[in-house]
Amino acid sequence: MQVPIDELARRTLEAIHENGYSLRAFIAQLRYEERSVDALTAREKEITIALVRGTKSSDLATTMGLSRKTIEQHKCNIYRKLKIHSIAQLIHWAYFHKLIELPNITDLLP
Repeated sequence: MQVPIDELARRTLEAIHENGYSLRAFIAQLRYEERSVDALTAREKEITIALVRGTKSSDLATTMGLSRKTIEQHKCNIYRKLKIHSIAQLIHWAYFHKLIELPNITDLLP
């Protein structure tokens, strides 16, 4: 099951605030020039896009004909290559590199 992008954006903002980050500090800690899309294999890009769209690892494994453990290993490799530690960072990285589009975040704030 995929989660709508606006819901992912809302969840990302909540996760950032729950972990004590300001959005500006969260973004500033990422150095994207060192983490280009070319760092990922085609399969990793495919998995990245599915993950940031909210697809569960188990659903992705079924769709791709892989085991959930293989998907989780790809996810670990993606996080390691991009030097990130959360789905919120992965969403922002994917947005920065134009793999996904997000709605205007200010429209989602209370």
